[in-house]
Amino acid sequence: MVGTIFEGNEDISDSLLRCRHRDSLLVRAAVFLIHGANFSLFLEEIFATRISSFFAADLIVASVIFLVWSFRDARERKIGGWWVVLLSNLVVGLSLALPLYFLKRLEGQRK
Repeated sequence: MVGTIFEGNEDISDSLLRCRHRDSLLVRAAVFLIHGANFSLFLEEIFATRISSFFAADLIVASVIFLVWSFRDARERKIGGWWVVLLSNLVVGLSLALPLYFLKRLEGQRK
């Protein structure tokens, strides 16, 4: 996959293939610097294989279900600032949005 993103840049491609998981932020930054905000390339790469397609679909479905549930729950419990949860889900992902919402929910119960 990295070879297709960095086509024509074999030095970058080889270096990035050796990156470890903790360096994934560097990989994302390099892809962004080379291609900019290319949403069509992002979709092409994320749905390139059956496994990555399943992962992407699973994450999208989980995020949508969480956002619908958390919006309704926040409205019922009168929890303010739900837009922060939405923004964190869109920018970072469910791994930040879910604990953030539960923190906001806990703070709402304490008041």
